[in-house]
Amino acid sequence: MAAPVRFTVAAGADARSITDRYRDVASSDTAASFANALRRAVRGIRLFPSAGSPRYGALVGIPGLRHIHVKGFPYLVFYKETGDVVWVWRILHAASDIPTWLLGDK
Repeated sequence: MAAPVRFTVAAGADARSITDRYRDVASSDTAASFANALRRAVRGIRLFPSAGSPRYGALVGIPGLRHIHVKGFPYLVFYKETGDVVWVWRILHAASDIPTWLLGDK
């Protein structure tokens, strides 16, 4: 059974900010492509939550934190299963200082 996926306030803000930035610096089509790729990533998380990598979760000491790539874009979706819900915690650029961002949300 697929788990429901919810976005934290920070993850929702991340998604809006990234989409707006693509719209501003690239095009509306690129922004829409990102939004669609993010939806596909979230669908994958919903269906197979244990498939993501626990690498950063282990690195920063957050048990259960996993991530997957947004296909075609340089972003990672960080999420964690809590009970019967999967929470998308953050959506971060793969070249950013990810441990610092994640530790700020701990």
